[in-house]
Amino acid sequence: MTDETPNIKISGANIQSSGNVQIGSAPADCSLTEAIRETLVAIEQRSRRHRNLVITIVAWFFLVAMTAILVWSLEVLIAWLAIVVIIGGSLARDSVAVHRWLDGVVSRFEEERFGIGVLMEALRTNPSIPKETLASMLAMLEEIQPSLEAASDPLELLSIRRGIQSSMRHQWLHIVIGSFLFATLLGLGILMLTNPGLPTILGFVVTLAVWLIVRLKG
Repeated sequence: MTDETPNIKISGANIQSSGNVQIGSAPADCSLTEAIRETLVAIEQRSRRHRNLVITIVAWFFLVAMTAILVWSLEVLIAWLAIVVIIGGSLARDSVAVHRWLDGVVSRFEEERFGIGVLMEALRTNPSIPKETLASMLAMLEEIQPSLEAASDPLELLSIRRGIQSSMRHQWLHIVIGSFLFATLLGLGILMLTNPGLPTILGFVVTLAVWLIVRLKG
């Protein structure tokens, strides 16, 4: 995770990204050029979202702390658990964005076949691109690279894109449900320690079981 919005430049295709993306000497209709440009935009947007997440977490932390001081109650601090849901929501949104980027790469590849390795090398060799942000994206691209380059007709490419969309929906649902259950589990755990009772204990056990099932199926 990085909280810095990158200033990205790939000299080979004369592509720059710094808020606005400009295309230089490479033809604007070149699929490889467009794939690189869209990757840079995706990386810049991910960096911005990560920065905003950090700001949101810090703001929520101090807001809850100040509220607890004003009402003079430690029970208010349980609202800190909302940070788990905030992080989960941000991760789910980021997962959707990365899958959409991956689908876009496949779409560009379908328009005009280019070397997936060339795209990855152009991105890897650029020192201004945040490596951690890029690594997760390229790992997903590498996973479908053999199938992508072996595809000989539009139906095979369509099957790959459907697989990406299915994975996107699955991961989004898994992250959202998992984060909500984990926050609920922590809340019930605190209540069980401070005010134990049969309903709280049963709620904790059931939530733990459901959370473990979601984790195992994920």
